[in-house]
Amino acid sequence: MTAPSFGRLRQRLTTPITLPRLRIVRPATAPGVGLDVDAWIEALPLDRPLVCCETIVSRLRSVISSIIAPSDRFDTLERVLDHVAPLLTRLETVPDGRAGNSRDVRETAAIADRALERLAMTFAEIAINEARARPDRRFQVPKFCRRAALRACQLAHRRVLLACRGYGELNGGHWRVLAELYMAAATRGFENAPLDNDTGDTIARFFARTLLLVMADPHHLSRRNLEHVRFYIERYGHLARIRMREDWTGDAEGWFPAWPAHGDIRRPVRRDELVRGEADLLLDAHPLLAKLDAHCEGLAAGTSPTRLGLPLNARDPEYMELLRRLRNHWGTPPQRRHVRRRAHPSAALVFGFDQVRQLMKRIAGKRQASASEAMPSFPSTEWAIMDRSEAGLKLHQEAEDPIGAEVGELIALSPREDGEVHLAVVRRTFHRNSHETEIGVQLLCGPGIAARFKPPTRDSRGRERDSIPIIFLPRVPVAGDTPALLAPHDQIEPGLIVALPHRNGVARFEATQRIERLSGCELIGLKPYTGAATDS
Repeated sequence: MTAPSFGRLRQRLTTPITLPRLRIVRPATAPGVGLDVDAWIEALPLDRPLVCCETIVSRLRSVISSIIAPSDRFDTLERVLDHVAPLLTRLETVPDGRAGNSRDVRETAAIADRALERLAMTFAEIAINEARARPDRRFQVPKFCRRAALRACQLAHRRVLLACRGYGELNGGHWRVLAELYMAAATRGFENAPLDNDTGDTIARFFARTLLLVMADPHHLSRRNLEHVRFYIERYGHLARIRMREDWTGDAEGWFPAWPAHGDIRRPVRRDELVRGEADLLLDAHPLLAKLDAHCEGLAAGTSPTRLGLPLNARDPEYMELLRRLRNHWGTPPQRRHVRRRAHPSAALVFGFDQVRQLMKRIAGKRQASASEAMPSFPSTEWAIMDRSEAGLKLHQEAEDPIGAEVGELIALSPREDGEVHLAVVRRTFHRNSHETEIGVQLLCGPGIAARFKPPTRDSRGRERDSIPIIFLPRVPVAGDTPALLAPHDQIEPGLIVALPHRNGVARFEATQRIERLSGCELIGLKPYTGAATDS
């Protein structure tokens, strides 16, 4: 090799090599990381809640997928959730109100449900992928993984609660995220580890609470009672435990299939299901049932609710009845008491105490003219009778502008086949979608008598009380075939003498007790007054 050529070779080997900078090209339709993601979050239209939720549903996955590090994905999701948290909270309270078009309310709840589902699944994917990536328990679970699991559990539980408030459909898809989180966490041994040091909540606790809420049969609960059930589950639901299939003791009471949820979760697990391997995870409600029994016994013995860890209104007979219902649903769910017969005629329905009272006045006027108790001309809605029993009916309506029926609401119904008018109470509400409603009603009695009653007592300031609108019911089978009346809440106290006009003068009754607090009114028992006959 010649000298010149050797010198050029040495110069080439010793000269620093400068590599060209690589330019990362990202798709123009998907935001990248950093400023692009921040800009996307800030651009979410918070002033248009439904559009914002639809944007989250359609774009969140593509936004998060552009971020490589799982911890960075979690941080971005946290920023998204913090940004839209007030908006979601407002949307979740929409089903609690009765204002506005019922179809609009249902569609709003459905869009909020999809946004909660997308957020929950995205958080859960981060936690599940991290748990399955390194299943060896020698490695400590990263903090962001636990926090992602906590967020997914919270959002999944909120989604079920939203469906309960709106009387929407509940199925295994609502708690699938919790089941998958539980099974993934079990591989790393943190399914029962606290995700939040302040509350001590775990994946297993969230899973159990959600199942307990579903098993409480929320379609049969008024919104008032649903809030009572939610409070009780939040305080004592941690006593119920998620168990494996081999932990089943063979008891018929207090064991329910948790996952896979084939069929109806609200019935006890059967041995043949376990033999066939249809339920890998079970819910053990026995510790919770023991607490429920202690609460029921304590209230029956007159113990203060605060000493039992219950709210002050637990003294009310209705709250005690609610606890007994929960004991049945979480122990051995009751079977149907009456045989249902298929039927396909239709019925006209009138909803609400005020409207039913106006209808009773219209019936009284028609009766004076023609001695008939058939439904007079009155604004009503048409419902199909799906089946019936001695105690009630199952009704279905499909309409562009459906009625927002609430559990515990008073209705008047008249089947087209006979035209007779019955008073009834809505006991179950189920919204299949934005335009289909299904309700179950319990027959109360025949038509009542609309009247106004002026209490003889005075108010706390010594002034005369205003007259009270009531519906007098001559005979109520659920009250032992005794008379009763319907009145607005907290207007008729026990012992009050109710004087009503009668063809022979004035008929007097004494209010005995509140039989049931309905939505918009309450049912008060009556007995004939045997004291001095003084006009009120």
